[in-house]
Amino acid sequence: MRLLNQIFLVVLISCLLGFVFQSLLGFYESFALFTALQIVAPFIYQALTRNRERVFSLENQINELIELNTCNVQCPCGNHTFNEILMVNEESIISKYPACNNEYRLIPSVRVVLTTEPVDLNKTFDELTIKKEQ
Repeated sequence: MRLLNQIFLVVLISCLLGFVFQSLLGFYESFALFTALQIVAPFIYQALTRNRERVFSLENQINELIELNTCNVQCPCGNHTFNEILMVNEESIISKYPACNNEYRLIPSVRVVLTTEPVDLNKTFDELTIKKEQ
């Protein structure tokens, strides 16, 4: 029923627009043109909105990564702090702070911190469970 209503609306709108533009293109040509436009237009609109949503989601992901990698850096002159985006890789980051007009090299470092207790494979399961209960 819904499909029939939509087809009826497309035909009705095409007839009305065909009647309005019959002096320019002719009734049948206008009717065919506006029918085709009404059928194709939703597909174009959907494609544009999907691409816009994808771009917004990618922008949000990039902004989250930037927020995670932004760090407050104390200026060596001791008077200022500034935000810098630090990506941990093999290269250092050269930054220029406009308040001091000095150029700084930021060297990110990686430290390893043990967050779990290593398991001794020589112990049995019973010995490990007894240790956890105590």
